[in-house]
Amino acid sequence: MGADSVHPLTWLLGPKRAAIRPQEVGLPARPADAPGPKQNGLTQSQVDQLMNRAEKTYGRFERGKLPNPPDDFLAEVGQLLRLSEDEYT
Repeated sequence: MGADSVHPLTWLLGPKRAAIRPQEVGLPARPADAPGPKQNGLTQSQVDQLMNRAEKTYGRFERGKLPNPPDDFLAEVGQLLRLSEDEYT
């Protein structure tokens, strides 16, 4: 995969993550005047927080840089991002 390529997990999980507002999962809404890119859905950092994982763990996974993630991690991602059975398998 070249430097410009997007990992298939990013294509699947990015939109799923973006579709979940932080308020839906008990996190505060992003302030309108907050610095950085405007994003409606969960950030990768918020996914780590919700899953009680080390910072950047989920981001590495979404980019395909987390080899052999444990089954419990995969199950948590599937549940949090509301993946269908087809998407999960």
